[in-house]
Amino acid sequence: MKKRKAIIAFLTAICMIAFVFTLSVFAESENNITTKVDATKQQGSYGYCYVYLDDLTELASLTVAVHYDAEKVSVVSSYNSISCELYDSSSQNGCLQFSYIFDGEGSNTKTQLFYFRYQIKSTAEPGEAYFDIVVSDAYTSELEEVNIKGTRTAFTVTEKPVSKTCSISSTANISSSINEEFTVSYRL
Repeated sequence: MKKRKAIIAFLTAICMIAFVFTLSVFAESENNITTKVDATKQQGSYGYCYVYLDDLTELASLTVAVHYDAEKVSVVSSYNSISCELYDSSSQNGCLQFSYIFDGEGSNTKTQLFYFRYQIKSTAEPGEAYFDIVVSDAYTSELEEVNIKGTRTAFTVTEKPVSKTCSISSTANISSSINEEFTVSYRL
């Protein structure tokens, strides 16, 4: 019985070591999408969102979609930032998508994929808004799937201040009396 317990404990320890080693290998090879965007934007204002990928080393194809609330934000224009064999982009109401074909010899450092110019609608509700960046497809040249983690980028929509001005365009003399006791005169 003691021998059986020792064997079970030994096998459990080996399994735990293998599990920890596997987790550390996956943690090192994690590939992420990151963005750069202003933290706050006023109603009616314009801004840019830059989209980066940590590692392009083994990629042969990649499709990235940006989802946003079309009632708050409109994408004005988009620009490819990376050299590749072929790319395509499309924009629909609430979704911007880029598809790439690479030669498989990309950089292993953080690289800007694309950026886009957006406008906060003047009717947008103040509060938080998001760009959800999702990786639809990512494959190596051997057609093995590459795990790339997308991201949600939050920013705050602030109310545009309204300036209230008052001006008088003409002048007049006005007189009035109360029970004929006295008269008040003033000029605008």
